[in-house]
Amino acid sequence: MKTVYHDFLIQEDYMMNFKKTVFVVLVLVMSLVANCSTSAKRIGDFQAPNYSTIKFNEKLAVAYLPEADAEIKSGKVFNEENFLNYYKSKLKEKGVISDKAKETIEITINDVRFRSEGVAIWIGTLAGTDSIDLDITIKDAKSKIIDQHKITISYALGGFAGGPNSVRSEYFYKKITNLTLQQLGYPAE
Repeated sequence: MKTVYHDFLIQEDYMMNFKKTVFVVLVLVMSLVANCSTSAKRIGDFQAPNYSTIKFNEKLAVAYLPEADAEIKSGKVFNEENFLNYYKSKLKEKGVISDKAKETIEITINDVRFRSEGVAIWIGTLAGTDSIDLDITIKDAKSKIIDQHKITISYALGGFAGGPNSVRSEYFYKKITNLTLQQLGYPAE
């Protein structure tokens, strides 16, 4: 009788430890999922133009609010030239950009937060998230705003796989581009 009871206690202890482990893993996974998120939505009372007939000029403008400008200049994650090269190439692949188009896309970066590379690698998710908040403004040939979208992206991964600046910048460039394409009604990767 003692061995049966003893075996029962061992199994119960094992199950308690297993449940705790599963709980900890679920909490970690949920925190990563919640901290790596994206959203895009139309702002204002604009009606979606027929983007299948509208093409955009290659001259894209990027502006920064003062807080974002300081953060981007002090960090090494977001590089405007690299971003625009990636953004333009993907929009050209989808046929969104035309040399003769007069409509424009303007990007205003409202707020950013980027962890330093060392913090992102060594502390990772515990150091919080990298994030960017921006507006995409679509203007017609007369510079009148015809559509506007807000895009927010956060990224919490870290370590040697997710923390290097190149990994994080690529993530942001790709997400901004894909969300722009989705908002314009084009298929994204």
